Amino acid sequence: MTPQLLRSSSGRKLSSQTQPVIKMTSIRKSLLLSFAQRNSTLVIQFVSSLIIARLLTPHEIGIFSIGAVVVSFSHIVRDMGVSNYVIQERNLTTDRIRSAQAIVWITSWSLALLLFLLAGWAGEFYAERGVTLTMQVLAISFLLLPVGSVTVALLTREMAFGQLFVINICSTLTQALTGVLLAWAGYGFISLAWSAVAGASVSALGSLMCRRPGQPWLPGIREWRRVFAAGTKLSGTSMFYEIGLGGPELIAGRTLGFEAVAYYSRGFGVATMLLRALVDSLLPVAIPYFAHQSRSEQDMKTPYLRGIVYMSGLALPAFACLGAMAESVIVFLFGRQWLEAVMPLQIACAGLACLTVNNVAVAVLVGSGKLGTHLAMQAFFQSTKVLLAAIGAIYFGCQGLPQVLRWGM
Repeated sequence: MTPQLLRSSSGRKLSSQTQPVIKMTSIRKSLLLSFAQRNSTLVIQFVSSLIIARLLTPHEIGIFSIGAVVVSFSHIVRDMGVSNYVIQERNLTTDRIRSAQAIVWITSWSLALLLFLLAGWAGEFYAERGVTLTMQVLAISFLLLPVGSVTVALLTREMAFGQLFVINICSTLTQALTGVLLAWAGYGFISLAWSAVAGASVSALGSLMCRRPGQPWLPGIREWRRVFAAGTKLSGTSMFYEIGLGGPELIAGRTLGFEAVAYYSRGFGVATMLLRALVDSLLPVAIPYFAHQSRSEQDMKTPYLRGIVYMSGLALPAFACLGAMAESVIVFLFGRQWLEAVMPLQIACAGLACLTVNNVAVAVLVGSGKLGTHLAMQAFFQSTKVLLAAIGAIYFGCQGLPQVLRWGM
């Protein structure tokens, strides 16, 4: 797959390569590499979670989960939609890349400081100092992540999944090994926070080694308005998605306690692993593919319908099997102390099966630049999901929370 032609604002070429024509063999190769990378990552995370579930208590995992969810909202603002902007921009110039880099650096470092300062308040709100420590350590990763953000986006735009495979596998292995070793050494919940920092460090180093030809080193602000306008819509969409994803855990942590969060998190976490196995292999290829189709004004309806058929054939039977074997899966993976996670897992399977198929439409909307439509959809559906989570937690308790969430997915 040859890179998309880059030009400066004056039209000067940064690469001698011409606009590529994506062939089906190239798509298959990209999907294979993406599938290998995402699912290798999933296996590593899966194995490490099994080990950590036996080294840490549900209470300790619940403490980390609360701190991590709060920080995850900041990750969306940190990126400001820049990654997806770089992928789908029709005319990506040097000045636009410089502006993207400037926005990422400014937001990331500002959020690192803000998280560190607000961590104490979060710990007081949940009456747990561990939440404060978790957020302060995770804030360190915000100083590292902007080093490679734009480079990774350019690699994805060019569908250079071989290099992305190496970067992500090394980062995930480092994070998993660090977390397991620190937990085994008795560092408790903070082991998971430091493992995230270690993974971010390796990812930043790998991105520096894979910078693109002609990619500028210095940031700039000449095109910041265009980048910011598109990025705001993309980051707003991601923010609503993260609110819908993490909001129920925050509500449960405040109303039901840390153990309830841990059971809910474990049940939904297993189902989310399957979601990630399917979707994370598709979206990194589908978004740049549909973006290319849109830029070159080629057919999008046929590949969209084909994607719906293929994803339905994979997702619906897979989630049905997981839901049917929920109790056996939870006991095998985490032990009988986690049986309360069976109900959340079963109900998550029903909702996430539909959500998996819906991601084909997400790829079309983002790839074709329909950012406003995608933002409006996420705002409505994720707000509904959080409202239902609050109702479930307040009126039905731990078992009712996942039941009402099924209808909000």
